[in-house]
Amino acid sequence: MYRAPRCALEKKQQHPIDNRRDAETTLYALKRILNASDSQTIELADQQDFFQTPPFDLSDPLVTALAQRPELHALDERIKAAQLAHKEAVAGLCRNLLWMAFGMSRARRSIQPLPATSIEST
Repeated sequence: MYRAPRCALEKKQQHPIDNRRDAETTLYALKRILNASDSQTIELADQQDFFQTPPFDLSDPLVTALAQRPELHALDERIKAAQLAHKEAVAGLCRNLLWMAFGMSRARRSIQPLPATSIEST
């Protein structure tokens, strides 16, 4: 029973530390994006609401962009066609190697040693 209140207290103490770390990390990334110097300070006007932004799911916009933008759809189709061509080339190479190996094994079996002839000197 003693541990539960202690854990709750530790979580309460950790929460502001996590928020401060997230804010510093975000401001650092924002400086890099804006190409601002390290000495320049950036102040967010809506700092209280900034971290209440819902998480951004990247997979949904990619699917939407592929569906709505014809150049991305064409690029996706070209990638798929190139992957299919690569698979077909690899499969064809394997077939050719198998046929070559099969032909070589048949050729080895069909080679008969020449009959030995004796040459008699007179």
